[in-house]
Amino acid sequence: MRMPPKTKQTTILIPLGLLLLTLPSPQARAVRELAKPLAFISNQFAGSKAACVSRVVEREINPAAYQGDEKTVFIENKGMRATNEQRLAASPCLSALAVRFYQDLNQNHLSSQRPALKEVAGQGERRHLKPGWLWDKAIDLTRGNPRLAMALINICLNDDIPNATKKIFVRMDRDEASRIKKTYAEYGSEQNKKTDPKWSMLTMDRYLSYLKEFKESETPGQFDVPVDLICPERKNEAFVPGSLSLNTDLPEEVKKTIIDLQSLEPAAAPLPAKSYHVYGSAALGCALSNCGLNETEIRSIHDKMAMVYRGIRLCAHTKEVNQLRKDLEKAGLKRQTTGQREKFLQTLTSLKTQSDFFDLLPGRKMEGYFALTSDITQSQKNWRDNAPERKKAILRLLTLMDAGQMYEDGNLFKDGALPCVFATYTGPQLQGEETLKGSFFDRALYGNGCRQKGWSQQRCDEAAKLLQTWEVDELWTRAQHIRGGLFGFQKCKASQTEEKDFEKLSCALIRDQAGQKTPLPAQDGQK
Repeated sequence: MRMPPKTKQTTILIPLGLLLLTLPSPQARAVRELAKPLAFISNQFAGSKAACVSRVVEREINPAAYQGDEKTVFIENKGMRATNEQRLAASPCLSALAVRFYQDLNQNHLSSQRPALKEVAGQGERRHLKPGWLWDKAIDLTRGNPRLAMALINICLNDDIPNATKKIFVRMDRDEASRIKKTYAEYGSEQNKKTDPKWSMLTMDRYLSYLKEFKESETPGQFDVPVDLICPERKNEAFVPGSLSLNTDLPEEVKKTIIDLQSLEPAAAPLPAKSYHVYGSAALGCALSNCGLNETEIRSIHDKMAMVYRGIRLCAHTKEVNQLRKDLEKAGLKRQTTGQREKFLQTLTSLKTQSDFFDLLPGRKMEGYFALTSDITQSQKNWRDNAPERKKAILRLLTLMDAGQMYEDGNLFKDGALPCVFATYTGPQLQGEETLKGSFFDRALYGNGCRQKGWSQQRCDEAAKLLQTWEVDELWTRAQHIRGGLFGFQKCKASQTEEKDFEKLSCALIRDQAGQKTPLPAQDGQK
C-alpha cells in the first residue's frame, strides 16, 4: 500500500473507545498496526462488555503512544510505559510506594545472570526464593490490596529493559523532605565532585535542579519532592519464573519443547525467562476483572493480545530481513545458486568492520541492520582473525534470509500467501498452552518436499527449522499471556478498588508508614 506524502495528515478512526487520532502518516503507521487487531479483540463482545474491554485495553495498552514505526510496539513498550508515567505524574503517594518497592528489589534481589526460562523460584540456584515471593512483597506493601499491588508490579516489570531513570514526585512529611533536601545539596556540591571523580557534572546539576522543585502539597505539613525511580535491570530476581506464582510458570514439558526448538546450537546461552510478558498480562487481567468477563473470555483476550504482539514483531522482523536480502542482491550478492552463495561467503568473510559491511549497501544503508549483522561485523581483533567463527555467522545470516524469503513467498500456508499480521491475530485459538499446538504454520508442508524453486532439501530444512523457532516464540508468548492474565483476573475480581482510589489508598499507606526513610540513589556516579 502506497503511503501518502509525509506532510499529509491521515485521520484514523479506532473503534477502540472511538478514539479519533489525527497524525502525520509515518507516525500513524504503528498506531494502525496495533489498533486494528485491538479493535478485533474488543469487537468480539457486545454491549457493556465491549465498551468496558475497549476502555480498559485503550487505557492499559495505550495505542496512541505508539507514534513511530511498528518496532515501538515491542522494543520500547511505549504504551504501557506512557500509561504508568501518567499515573505516577498524578500520584505522588503512589510514586512513594513505587520508589520503596523498586528500591527494595534493586538492593536485595540482584542476580549475577539473567533469569532463564528453565529456572523456577524455590528450586535449584533459585531455591532461596519462595514461590510467589514477588506477589507477597507487593501485597505486604499495599496491606492486602491486589489492584494496588498489581499496579506497583506493572510500573516497571512489564519489560526487562529498564527505562531511563525517571524523575517522579513523592509525597513525604516535612522532616523527610528536609533530610532529602540536605542530601541533594551534598550531591550537588563541588566538594562531592572532588571526593568522587565519577560523580559527573551532569549528575550534580540534576540534583541542584531538584532542589528548586520541592513544593508543598495540598496536605498541610507534607511536600511533593522530586526523586529518581530506577527500574530493575534484566538480571534482577524479580524476573525468575514463579516469582509471581507457580501458576504463572509454564509446565516443565512446555519449557522443554521451547528450549529444544529454540536452541539451534548446543553452546547457546540459556533462554531468558521473559517474565515481563506474564507481568504485563497480569496487570491487564486485573484491570479487565471489572468488565463482567469469565475466565474463558479472559483467556481468549490474552491469547489474541499475544498474537497481536507477536504478529507485529514477526512482521517487522521478516520485513527487515527481506529488505536486507534485497539490498545485498542490489549490491550483487545473490544467494540462489551454489556459485552465488560461494561468492556471498567469500565477500563477507573478507570484511573486517561494520563499516566495510555497510559500504556494500546502497547509500550505506545502516538503520535496522546492526542487530542482524552484529555477529559478522564486530570489530574486535580476535573475532576478525577467527575465520571459522566468521563463516558460521555468515551461514546463519544466509539461513536467516532464506527463512525470510520462505515466509514472504507464502509457502508456509496451505492456501498460499496471507497478509503478515492478519495471519497471526486471526489464526487458530490455542486450546491449551500445555500442548503448544494450533499454530498458523502448515507443518504438513515439510513432509511434502521443498516448494522453494531451485533450493536443495537441506537448504529448505535449515530455513524451516529457523522458522520453527519463530513459531514457538509466538506460542511461548501466548502461553505466558494466558497464565498471567488469568492470575491477575483471579486475584482482582473480588476487589472493589478502582483506579481512581489508588492515590487516596497510597496516601493512607504512606501516613501509616511514617518514619520510614525514602530510599535515595547510591552516591556512585552511575545514575
